[in-house]
Amino acid sequence: SYHYNSMVGWHYYLDYPWAINQLDIKPGSTLLDAGCGFGTLQFLLLEFCFNVIGVDLNIPTVSQSMMKKYKIKKFISENSNSEKMKSYYKYLKRGVGNWYYKSSRNVPRIKMSKNNSIPVGSLEWYELNLLDLRALEEKSIDSIISISVLEHNDHKRFNKIVRELLRVLKPGGKLIVTVQATDQKDWFDDNSKGWSYTLDSLLNLFDLSRDTENNFNEYSSIFRRIKES
Repeated sequence: SYHYNSMVGWHYYLDYPWAINQLDIKPGSTLLDAGCGFGTLQFLLLEFCFNVIGVDLNIPTVSQSMMKKYKIKKFISENSNSEKMKSYYKYLKRGVGNWYYKSSRNVPRIKMSKNNSIPVGSLEWYELNLLDLRALEEKSIDSIISISVLEHNDHKRFNKIVRELLRVLKPGGKLIVTVQATDQKDWFDDNSKGWSYTLDSLLNLFDLSRDTENNFNEYSSIFRRIKES
């Protein structure tokens, strides 16, 4: 079941259904949730019986019942960022980072099924930087999903991450990404610590040709319909 608390993080209610609808792979396939954090998307994917690999600089902590239900395995790097990230999240609770911290808590939440007889996928968590996924085999992932993650990198890092994600993606697999966009010029939001990108920038960042199909010409009408809904 979904809960809605405020306009902060409103896009997740569009991102999650859109991303899942893009999937054209069978249950049992392997999905990479790039920048999984504490998000609920990875658990939604598990309930659809996909096997999920979650990658983030900070590995979440969950209950033993969830560890058992989803057969969760954790792979922590030797140079763990956990203590640094804990301090970072404490920082986000106050001052300039307060808006971003709140937004991370206002994403769609699900109630975990208590019926353990219903098949679900398995989950592996890797504490890794998206710039370096050498712990994952080349061409080993059926599809990749990344929701509102990549825009929190500068342009150079963004492009390097895309190339690393494509390295582990199987030929013909989908890279499904949501980022902030703008129809005017690239700009950086100090509150969310994220970039909004123009069409030209996105084409460059993803190494796509100029004739790539897109709907940027509907930018204004799409947002008008969202505001009216």
